[in-house]
Amino acid sequence: MKKSAVKIGIAGIGGYTGSVLYSILLNHPHGDIVWVSSEPSHVGKKIKHLFPHFMEKGEREVISLESALEMEVDVVFTALPHKIPMKYAEKIVKRGIRLIDLSADFRFKDPKKYEKWYGVAHSCPGLLEKSVYGLPEIFRDEIRNAEIIGNPGCYPTAAIIALYPLLKERIVEFPVIIDAKSGASGAGRAPSEGNIYCEVNEGLKPYGVFTHRHAPEIEEVLKMADTSAEAVFIPHLVPMTRGIEETIYCRLKEEIEEDKIFSIYNEFYKDEPFVQIFDSSTPPLTKYVLGTNKCFLWMKKEGKNLVIVSCIDNLVKGASGQAVQNFNILFGFSEETSLTQLAIYP
Repeated sequence: MKKSAVKIGIAGIGGYTGSVLYSILLNHPHGDIVWVSSEPSHVGKKIKHLFPHFMEKGEREVISLESALEMEVDVVFTALPHKIPMKYAEKIVKRGIRLIDLSADFRFKDPKKYEKWYGVAHSCPGLLEKSVYGLPEIFRDEIRNAEIIGNPGCYPTAAIIALYPLLKERIVEFPVIIDAKSGASGAGRAPSEGNIYCEVNEGLKPYGVFTHRHAPEIEEVLKMADTSAEAVFIPHLVPMTRGIEETIYCRLKEEIEEDKIFSIYNEFYKDEPFVQIFDSSTPPLTKYVLGTNKCFLWMKKEGKNLVIVSCIDNLVKGASGQAVQNFNILFGFSEETSLTQLAIYP
């Protein structure tokens, strides 16, 4: 056990986001993982039996969430499917434990919006007012004192970081078009017909057209920058394991020099360690951010037409890495702690 370390519980170790979270926090100099939990079929197994790549780092045994929540910790990460974390949130918060939720259960302030898009009434709507949307580049000050952090979705992370500075300037016509593409790990580890090898390999598939749950999440935050914001969001599944690339099409209200566009972004993100303005004649690849907590942005303008490219790793900046970034802010550590890894390239 690390001396004077923050005591951590991880719920949902059996999924991709849970395993990536565990791998990042293992090396955190100020964190001590007290327990990990997962679904009932995993209870009693060692982490290395769920994910053999952990080897000697995976000797810890998985326990049930019910028994885990009786143990003393300072913060709980819930890397669980939507609709589950809210069942345990009140118990966690009442004990003075901070909650960082990687599901969608605490991303919206309006319980009716959650019910509309996730198909169930929110079981603890009173806690939504206490929750903070965990996008540090925009809500850092609110995150510092949060009891509950709703970690953003992967697509919204890439889209909001790409668009927010521009919308703050009120120079964009609406709607903006977000053409988003994600690797298959975004669908999670549970197998389904839509994400098995033969269905995904050598193909490109749009899905959730006008029905994807990340669309209202994107618009809700963009409207904080410009109340008239409107976005058409179309996600696609591409045959790769991980990574998100979003090509975003904007129409400017009036023609502006491309240098001015870059200056808007450079000024807005000048102190942000994880946002990289990609100053190159060619757009970035998803491989450039693979395994990192970085978001790479690239812009190109012609007349009043502006194209923005945003790349993140959906499992790191789009999920677990961002959760650790929020953890660092919440407990007063350097934001980059345990998140300085370079991309796995090629």
